[in-house]
Amino acid sequence: MKRVFDILKQYEEQGHKPDVFGVKRNGSWKYVSSREYVEQSDLVSLGLLAMGIRKGNTVVSITVHSFPEWNFLDMGLGQIGAIHVPVYAYLGEADLEYILSQSIPSLVFVEDETIIARIQPVLQKIRSGAVIYSFSPQPGTPHSLQEITGLGMKTGGKQEAELQRIREGITEEDVATLIYTSGTTGNPKGVLLTHRNLVSNILTSSTLHPLGPADRILSFLPLCHIYERTSNYQFQVCRTTICYAEGFGTIVDNLREIRADGFVAVPRVLEKIYEGFVTKATRKKGLSDLIYRRALALTAEYPPDHRKTLEFKIRRKFYDLFVYRQIRNFLGGRIRFIGVGGASCSLKIERFMWTAGLKTCQGYGLTETSPLISLNRYPPRQHRLGTVGPPIPGVKVKIAPDGEILCRGPHVMKGYLHDEAATRKAIDPGGWFHTGDMGMLTEDGFLIISGRKKEIFKTSYGKYISPQRIEDVFRESPFIDHILVVGEGKKYVAALICPNTARLKNWLKENQLQVPDSLNRLISHPSVINMIDREVEKQNRQLGETERIKKYALLSDSWGIKTGEITLSMKLKRDILHEKYRREIESLF
Repeated sequence: MKRVFDILKQYEEQGHKPDVFGVKRNGSWKYVSSREYVEQSDLVSLGLLAMGIRKGNTVVSITVHSFPEWNFLDMGLGQIGAIHVPVYAYLGEADLEYILSQSIPSLVFVEDETIIARIQPVLQKIRSGAVIYSFSPQPGTPHSLQEITGLGMKTGGKQEAELQRIREGITEEDVATLIYTSGTTGNPKGVLLTHRNLVSNILTSSTLHPLGPADRILSFLPLCHIYERTSNYQFQVCRTTICYAEGFGTIVDNLREIRADGFVAVPRVLEKIYEGFVTKATRKKGLSDLIYRRALALTAEYPPDHRKTLEFKIRRKFYDLFVYRQIRNFLGGRIRFIGVGGASCSLKIERFMWTAGLKTCQGYGLTETSPLISLNRYPPRQHRLGTVGPPIPGVKVKIAPDGEILCRGPHVMKGYLHDEAATRKAIDPGGWFHTGDMGMLTEDGFLIISGRKKEIFKTSYGKYISPQRIEDVFRESPFIDHILVVGEGKKYVAALICPNTARLKNWLKENQLQVPDSLNRLISHPSVINMIDREVEKQNRQLGETERIKKYALLSDSWGIKTGEITLSMKLKRDILHEKYRREIESLF
């Protein structure tokens, strides 16, 4: 395997698989076989060739959910050397306009009529000649992927030799995809990734988890994100069945329905599982309450190096009978691998998952590194809680004198589109990619992330502060949904806090207090303020004196991807937040 689309050849050579992909439609799960996968991808290639799409042309796909047809398009584009530009539908209009202007697509594929309505004005504004196609027939557009596969079927006999010639001519160094970074500051950057970049990461990561042809994995993160995309590739290499969730609201139901053996997630998903357990535990009474509380307390004792004492093993086995087993059954009862990345996962959550028997492996990477740099994996000697694991095989990591993490290997991008200066800044003459993240390597080779280099600020007393580290600590509280730490050039550290309003309302009910009829009244409720004060004091104890939050402001807002405060990988867009809440921040000092 040297090109991404060689995955199709592997399916042909290794024998028929009846369930490469699963998707729930009209209330039941439907499966795509390896034969259908190869045939549909070939028809897409043939249809695109008949339309005049050629090597080097860019084609954008704009989606929210994931489905098998995305893969047909992806492989179909790859086989003719066209460059796939996957985009998340709920990016801000300015980002969408920038991406479509810079990438100059020949075609734009969309998921549904809602996205068509968003995209048409943008294409008109930039005077793009790109034609809109939908993945399935939609009322808002006359064109669909079925039209392309139909064209491929009609012209297949004439084009097959040409397709084979083009396919054979595509090399490892050809660009496979153009992916735009989240854009936490400024415009998104277009990352050019070659087949070599992707394949090196796919093949290596496919050996670092326990799932195989007999297993099923639930995929629910957007395929336009490099993390989920390469995860899907690696599970295809392993011939693991990939089932696509109906949406974020059905993850647990879908896990149970397919009896999934694993999934990959961002930390927020695991935090929701933890919060759900804590909420359930607070509703227990009598002996059940005691058991749940002690089971939760035990999770804090899980050893980061997995060297459990006999006493811990005995207590864990006891609580497994009454508590932990219920958590596993809640997720379908068969989960034996969870990959987590995209953002920092707290040690508290990791300990909870491992104590509950849910083996969670945290990794680290960036779009520019295809993405994986390091990963915790099996056996336990290659896994340490509180770290993002050792570098994966073939990737070298070192720490620069200023603490920045650098890496080198075949996974490092070709460069940024139309931005040689940024490329030279990111990749030094020695081939080392400067990640922009700060961290350290332990004596036994495990990587620890301490925060983003550009986000670290200095107080007026000259103390350096990593806001991400503080935010990670405070997000462990079930009452805090989002938090932004501020204080550059100031005497102390402060924060804006978006509370978990659902959890607050439940807390008020549990304490037989009246629940206010508006969010503004909720966050100004005296009991809520007193409780949040106690939470801030509690989380502050985990921090050094100069890191502790001295003042905070509660917000009634909810931050999200759609509203523009958070990136697709769940990172804060700090510049946008600082501007949006300039007055609130000023009032803290």
